[in-house]
Amino acid sequence: MSDKAMWDKVVRYLYAFGPPVLLWIDAEGYPASVRCHPQLDQANRRLRLSLPAHLQPRPGPASLLGHQHDDQLWQLKSFAVRGRLEADSSGWRFVPTQFIAGAGASGPLGDLQMLIQARKSAKSYLDRRGLPRPQVAWHEVKALFAEAKKIGRSQG
Repeated sequence: MSDKAMWDKVVRYLYAFGPPVLLWIDAEGYPASVRCHPQLDQANRRLRLSLPAHLQPRPGPASLLGHQHDDQLWQLKSFAVRGRLEADSSGWRFVPTQFIAGAGASGPLGDLQMLIQARKSAKSYLDRRGLPRPQVAWHEVKALFAEAKKIGRSQG
């Protein structure tokens, strides 16, 4: 995907799901995250960020996650943007390097491709380690689902 095409996707989805979550490594080397309100810098294809000083971000790899779902955590839609967090005289900026369409953000065909790729990745992971595909105890999953449904009806 070209830089322009990637930037166009960032612009299209950035505000579609409410404030995104910025993730980075803090000054002590730990992962950190915060909801943020990035501002588009169209000319430079960057996002300007206003971050509270107490967060102690440091320049380096970072990502943005945009997502939404209903009250029951269904109807998930999401996207992620990989990039770099950089400091300059004006504060912080996020430099996007890769757009990753998530559930609901890539259309039905994209969602199917994501599922197929996930299956391939899982198979490759297991094959490299000589592990069998895990068996799912579907009867237990269905029983838990039925129990959760009962609880939901009794509370609603």
